[in-house]
Amino acid sequence: MNEQIRDTIAELVAQLHALYGASERSEFDQLLRRIQQNVGALSSTDPHAPVKEYSSYVPGVVTTTDEPPLHAHLSAHIEETRRVRIASAFLSALDTNPLLQPLDRLLQRGGKVEILTSLMGLFNRPTALRAFLDWHENLELRLYVKDPDAPFRALDEIPPPLHAKALMLEKTGAKPNLLSVGSANFTAAGLTDNIEWNYLSDFEVNARFREESSPYQRAVSLFDDLWTNHGYSPDREFLERYEELHNRARMLHTELRRLGTVAAGEFTEGDSEIDIDGLPCPRPAQQTALHNMCLLREQGVRRFAIIAATGLGKTMLSAFEVRNSGAKRVLFIAHRETILAQAQSDYKRVLPEATQVQVQGHRSLKEVRGEQVHVFAMIQTLAAQNNYTSLDPHFFDYIVVDEFHHASAESYKRVIEHFDAPHLLGMTATPERTDGQDVLE
Repeated sequence: MNEQIRDTIAELVAQLHALYGASERSEFDQLLRRIQQNVGALSSTDPHAPVKEYSSYVPGVVTTTDEPPLHAHLSAHIEETRRVRIASAFLSALDTNPLLQPLDRLLQRGGKVEILTSLMGLFNRPTALRAFLDWHENLELRLYVKDPDAPFRALDEIPPPLHAKALMLEKTGAKPNLLSVGSANFTAAGLTDNIEWNYLSDFEVNARFREESSPYQRAVSLFDDLWTNHGYSPDREFLERYEELHNRARMLHTELRRLGTVAAGEFTEGDSEIDIDGLPCPRPAQQTALHNMCLLREQGVRRFAIIAATGLGKTMLSAFEVRNSGAKRVLFIAHRETILAQAQSDYKRVLPEATQVQVQGHRSLKEVRGEQVHVFAMIQTLAAQNNYTSLDPHFFDYIVVDEFHHASAESYKRVIEHFDAPHLLGMTATPERTDGQDVLE
């Protein structure tokens, strides 16, 4: 469409709700006639036409593989913009992001840019954060945290999950505002290399429905709430601490890629081999998994997950891991008696010197004592009347949770959060939950 048609349609949609309920329809009919008169002015879809023409092809789904691509549409609209709000889980450096040049022109002409990003997965590079913070006085970057008055908590815990990807372009003059929502992060890969879909519109998103705010206004309201109540502009001390964690995370990721994974097909059912001392010895696939956990443990990793089908030796593997770690006091949690009985048998074979205590029914953790003790407990018994509080949070060296896809349940959470054991191991055949909760997190 040409610019005249686009502006006419935008005006129509913006007034549609009010006009629909009005008794006088003359203004509505007038707008319809204006559209009909301009239908013949539709421009061709020549792929060699300037990008500015293509920018008028919204509303619609625009992808990174279109011609012109997503970033070209956004660039054209930024040229008409005075203020940009960007919510993006991840950012990339200034020299690779294709929207940086049009944003730089916006800043040079006095426009404003606000970027809200996350600490998820320690993915954002400290150098990129510093570059955005130092770029221009009219650009402000904030990190999403639970409590801006205590931002360092975000570095001591799992970072809060901001995964939004949206751009809100506040246009100059009477031009309609544009909303872009989709899968693309504000990164070079998200805007060019990856296959990403975004919905762009400067038409119906500006219309109010049911006397509420327009979709554009709703997006701005959501952004501004996070910006004001959960946005933190990092200082030098915060970035230095973040850089330490980021570098460590990259090192661990590199090591994980080098270690690889143990395919479920490599496990076989049946007893482990017996070594010359009469103690069970892990099978080759178990040895690989144990080696990987040992390396990660040496690098400071405290929490592990074993994911393998039922009957493939997860419990024996956990016993070998406990033996390798040197843990003396172990808590094994399950929700069925049959699992506890099997676990006790396996652990007795691998670690015969440890005292075993079974906690179920009316038994209490108060009865647990000793320097080398393995406690096999039903989660129902631990959670009943807060039985788990009978022991000091630092009593156990290692906690093993069988079928840990149940661990997002409140009973499991209370027990796991009470104890501050140096190591935690979860085992399951089905990490995915039907309610969508992330038990791996």
